[in-house]
Amino acid sequence: RVLYADLFLMETATGHIERLTENYEVGESGPDFSPDGRWVAYASAESGSVEIYVERFPEHGERFQVSDGAAGWPVWHREGKEIYYVSASRDLMAVSIDMSAPSDPVGRPVKLFRPRLGRENYFDVGPDNQRFLISQRIDPELSSAVLVQNWSGSGLRQP
Repeated sequence: RVLYADLFLMETATGHIERLTENYEVGESGPDFSPDGRWVAYASAESGSVEIYVERFPEHGERFQVSDGAAGWPVWHREGKEIYYVSASRDLMAVSIDMSAPSDPVGRPVKLFRPRLGRENYFDVGPDNQRFLISQRIDPELSSAVLVQNWSGSGLRQP
């Protein structure tokens, strides 16, 4: 999958726009600020496959890979303890994050569940970190349907 986007930061007060990521060769997408505003999670095709990364903000350079395979749509835990994302197999994944750790701040990805996500895989974590808001695909093919024609409504109780 090829990404055709880069990440930019716009200052709302001045309208000034600057490039957030420095890699001009590949695309990035799906940015999400950490709750403390010191890190940005995003998807990048830098490795040849779309992976999730977390990078220090506003200074650049310190960056860690979060996913262990093709993935997209990162979302931070409300307390900054985890990053959630959607894997290539469409599973919702969680990775523990401890950005104060002296080394290796990223844990191993854990599968949470497989939601029936829509084409864009939109989701968000609730403020209690216990629920997910998910844009769920609705199957357009019905296994059966009942068509009622010329129904007069007789037999209904009136209030």
